[in-house]
Amino acid sequence: MLIKEKIIRKENRYVASRVLYRTFYELIVNEDRCRKCLICKNACPFDAIDVKKGELSINVSKCTFCGICEALCPFNAITLYKNGEKYNPVVELERFPRLVREVRINIEKCPEGCTECAEACPLGLIEITWEGRKPRIEIQEAECPGCELCVDACPVNAISVKRSYYGEISIESSKCPPDCEECIKVCPLKIIHREGGEVRVDETHCIYCAACVDSCPEEAISCKLTWIKLPLIKSGALLKIFERFFGSSGKIKLLNSWCENVRLRRVEEREIV
Repeated sequence: MLIKEKIIRKENRYVASRVLYRTFYELIVNEDRCRKCLICKNACPFDAIDVKKGELSINVSKCTFCGICEALCPFNAITLYKNGEKYNPVVELERFPRLVREVRINIEKCPEGCTECAEACPLGLIEITWEGRKPRIEIQEAECPGCELCVDACPVNAISVKRSYYGEISIESSKCPPDCEECIKVCPLKIIHREGGEVRVDETHCIYCAACVDSCPEEAISCKLTWIKLPLIKSGALLKIFERFFGSSGKIKLLNSWCENVRLRRVEEREIV
């Protein structure tokens, strides 16, 4: 039985909550981490999330606290709670996978005193301190969006990062007012810049979060995801989200991946026998 729903903002948190007779749900957005991108908005199967001009809002009446937004947030800005404990229903019930966040650094390769990767990370997620000839490296891996800027900055190819988001982005510079820098300001990875009077984006490192699209007053930016690389599980929720992002072609591609995975497993089983 529903008792109360509410939205509150306190300190750096946006909190949506629902109180039932025996259950208390909370969805908390860490606004220090949230970059006001459009991935959670576009992913929500119930259209409960909206982002307009850098302002996030959640319609609690529509939200089911399913956890898909948390599972797909590239900046790990969303956390769900049930009765005060972290709980993501779709992940816990194995109906939806989490993003794979993995950053590996081979410290044996690191040149003495080098801090190039830490300086390249636009979110400040890498911290390096040198103790003699070996570095002590701390990485906030859970918040890594997989842009690979650190990979390209490394002079000795010592870093590998797993990337999740793939897409396409373009900017019609002819529409851009000469003094406008809205997209440059909001880009969480700092990969949009002016060059020779034109606004350009470094697509190699873009995660297609579309924060720039929301900020543009002239609708000069086109950005879309073409694929999300996730652990393969057979799930109706995953199928629905892929159809939502990529249309029928994405749905068919995912179904084909499932079929191929089943075929390979059957081959392996025959070989083992």
